[in-house]
Amino acid sequence: MNTDTAASQRNWVWSVPYVAIGIFALAMLALVWGLQKRENDLQYDALGRDVQWAEQTMRLHMQGTQDYLAQMARELAEGKLDRGAFQVRATQYLANTPELANIVWVDSSQIIRWTAPFETTDWIAGERLAGAQPSSFARALTSGQPTYGETYVNHRGAALLEVYVPVQYGRTYLGALVGVYTIEGMVRHLVPGWFGEKYSLGIVDVEGRVLASNSTVTPADDALSYAIDFDPPGNGLALRAKAFRTDPGVARVVPLILVVSLTLVVVWSLWALRSHFQRRVKVEKERDRLFNLSLDMLCIAGMDGSFRRVNPAFGRVLGYSADDITGKPLLDYVHPDDLAAVVDALRQLAAGQPVSFENRWRAADGRYRWLLWAINPVPEEKLLYAVAHDITDRREDEEKLKSAYAFRKAMGESLVTGVRAIDNEGRIIFVNPAFCRMIGWSEKELLGLRPPFPYWPPEEAEQRRRDLELTLAGQAPPGGIEMRIMRRDGHRLDVRMYLSPLIDSGGRQIGWMASMNDITDLKHMEAETLRHQKHLEQTSRLITLGEMASSLAHELNQPLSAIANYCMGSVNRLRSGDYRREDLLAAMEKASTQAERAGKIIRRTREFVKKSTPVRAPVALADIVEEAIGFADIEARKAAVSIRVTIPPELPPVFADRIMIEQVMLNLVKNGIEAMQQAPTEARELGVTARLDGEGMVEVAVADRGCGMTQEQAERLFVPFFTTKPEGMGMGLNICRSIIEYHDGRLWAQPNPQGGSVFRFTLPVRSARDAAQHPAHPQAETEPKEKVSGINT
Repeated sequence: MNTDTAASQRNWVWSVPYVAIGIFALAMLALVWGLQKRENDLQYDALGRDVQWAEQTMRLHMQGTQDYLAQMARELAEGKLDRGAFQVRATQYLANTPELANIVWVDSSQIIRWTAPFETTDWIAGERLAGAQPSSFARALTSGQPTYGETYVNHRGAALLEVYVPVQYGRTYLGALVGVYTIEGMVRHLVPGWFGEKYSLGIVDVEGRVLASNSTVTPADDALSYAIDFDPPGNGLALRAKAFRTDPGVARVVPLILVVSLTLVVVWSLWALRSHFQRRVKVEKERDRLFNLSLDMLCIAGMDGSFRRVNPAFGRVLGYSADDITGKPLLDYVHPDDLAAVVDALRQLAAGQPVSFENRWRAADGRYRWLLWAINPVPEEKLLYAVAHDITDRREDEEKLKSAYAFRKAMGESLVTGVRAIDNEGRIIFVNPAFCRMIGWSEKELLGLRPPFPYWPPEEAEQRRRDLELTLAGQAPPGGIEMRIMRRDGHRLDVRMYLSPLIDSGGRQIGWMASMNDITDLKHMEAETLRHQKHLEQTSRLITLGEMASSLAHELNQPLSAIANYCMGSVNRLRSGDYRREDLLAAMEKASTQAERAGKIIRRTREFVKKSTPVRAPVALADIVEEAIGFADIEARKAAVSIRVTIPPELPPVFADRIMIEQVMLNLVKNGIEAMQQAPTEARELGVTARLDGEGMVEVAVADRGCGMTQEQAERLFVPFFTTKPEGMGMGLNICRSIIEYHDGRLWAQPNPQGGSVFRFTLPVRSARDAAQHPAHPQAETEPKEKVSGINT
C-alpha cells in the first residue's frame, strides 16, 4: 500500500510541469488565433466593399455602351445612319472601348447586315444568327428593351457576351444593334488599376466556371474571397474577387510554430530528464533481474579464481547454493583430468586475455557435468566476469552422433550395392565405396562432377542425359531404370538404378539418391532363358503341327482331288473332241481356285512353324484371329464345335508379333475345342470376342462351354508341366502366358457363367510413335466381324 502511494506521489510531481506547460501553450495559441481572425474579418469587410464598388463601376460603363447603341439605333431607324457612317462611328467607339469586340446590325429577318470592324471574321454580313442568338434577339424585339444574351466561347476560346438593342421605327421593328463584349476585356478594362493590384477579379457562370480573370500569375488567397451577382447582364453571371497575398503564408504560421516548438522543447527536456532517471533505476533493476533469472550460470570471481557472487542457476544446475560456493576457489570443483587446462586458462585471464573453454564440474550429488565457460577479465577492478552453459546433454548427443556416424560409415562401406547422391542441379555429392568399385573411379574424382559423367558410354550419352533430366524433374519410373554404364577400363556393365528423393533434416528435398545394382549376369541369364523359351515355343509349334497333320492331310485332299477331277474331265473332253472353249476355261478356273486354296493352307502352316526373330508391329487383331481359326477350323468341324467371332471394326491395331499371337490364339481355341468333347452337341459353341478396356489395352476373350475347372486346377493352370490332358505336356498355357507378358499384357482364366471356362488376355494398343513408324492398313469391314465356322447339329 505504501509503495502504491509513493508511486502516485512521484507521478503527480512529474505531471505538474506538463500541465502548466500545456495551459501556457493553449493560451498562447488562442491569443495568436484571435489576432489572426480579427485581421481576416477586417480584410473580408474591405474586400466586400471593393467588390460592390467594382460591380457598380462595371455596370455604369456597360450602361454607357448601351445608351450609345440606343442612340445609333434611333438614327438607323430614322434613316440618318448609312453603312459608311455606321462603320466610322462604330469603329471609333470600339477603339475607345476595348472591352467591346464588335458592333453589328441585324435586320428583322435575323440576317447580319453591317459589322464593325469591317474585317472581322466572327460576324459576316449575309449570315444568319445561330445557336442561342435567335432567342436573345427575339426577347429584345418582344420587350423593346436592350437584352443581354447568354455567354459563350467562340472558336478561338474567348468568352463573349452580347447585348441586343432593338431598332424600332414607330411600331415597326427593323432589327437590332448587337454589342459584343469580351469577358476578359470587361474584367481588365472596366475596373480601375488599383483594384487589379489588390484583387484577382473573375467572372464565373452559373456552374461556377471562371470565364475570365484579370490575373493568373500572382497567387491569390482562396480563404479570402467574395462573390456578388453580376446583373445586368444577369443570366447567372457573378463577380468573384480573391485578395492577393500581401504577406507570405509562413508569416502567419510562424507564431504558431514558435509556440508549439518551444512547448515541445520544454516538454522534451522534462521527458528526457525523467527518462534518464527512470532508465538508471530500470537498468539497475534489470541487471539484478537478469543476473538472478538467467538460465545460464553467471558469476563474479577474483583474479585468483575464488567466487565473489553467483546467481541461483548454480543451485538449479549443480545443486549448490550461493553460500556454498561464495569464497571457494574454482579449481576445487574441476575434474582432475581437466585441471591442467583450467590452470592455463587462469594464467591467460591474469594476463588480461578473455578465454573460453569446456571442462567437467563436480555437482552437489558427486556426478560431473560438462560446462562451457566464457570469462572476461576486468584488470582495473581485479575481477572476472564469467558465464557458464550446461552442455552435458550436447556432449552426450555428440558422442551418440559420432557413434551413429561411424556405424553408418561402416555400413555404407560394407554395402555391395552402389549408392550415389546428386543435388538438384545434377552434381554428384556422395558415392559409397561399392559404387566406386563398380565403375573404377575414386570418390575424390567423382565428387563435384556435373553431367556428362565419366561412366556414361559415349554412344549412350544422350539417352543418359534424358534419364537424368527425368530424374531431376521427378518423373523417373518407380520400378527403376535399366541402363548400361562404362567402367574406367572401358568394360560395359548392365545396371538397374532405383531413385528416391534426398530429404534433409528440415524436410526439404536437396537432391536425389540412387542405388545401383549390377545386373550384367542377370541380363545374360535372361537372354539364355529367352533362348530356351524360343526353343520351347518352336517345339510347341511342331507338336501342334504334328497333331494337325492328319487334319491337314484331309484338308489338302479336298482341293487336290477337285484339281485332279477338273483336269481329268478337261483331258477327256479334249480327247473326244466334244468340248467348248467356255467349258474348259471354267474347269481350269475352278482348278486354279482349288490350287490357291491348297497353297494358302501350306503357306500358313510353313509360317506358323518357321522359327524367326519376334517382330512387334501394328497388326489388325481380326486378321490374327482369322488365321488362327483357319488352322483350328478342321478340328472344330470334326468335333461339331461352332466358333463364333465378334470383333468390332473400330478396334485399333495391336502392337504385337503376328506369329506369336497366332500361336496363343490357336492354343486357346484348340484347348476350348478339346474341353467340349464331352459336352452335348447343341452346347458346343466357342466364342471369341475383343474389346478396348479404356487403359490403352485390347482385351481378347476365348469362352468355351466345356466341363470347366476345379479350384485346384485354376491355381495350377499356368504352372509348367501341369496338364489336365492324358497326353499333354503341360507347357502350352505356360508358353502362352510368357508370350503375352513379353507383349506387356497378361493372361488369366475364370469360370464361364454359362458353363465352362473363359481365357482372357490383353495386348497393348500401338502408341503414337509406333503408329508413325508402322502405319496400319485400313480394314475393309464396316460391320462387326462375326464368323461362324464348324458345323451345328
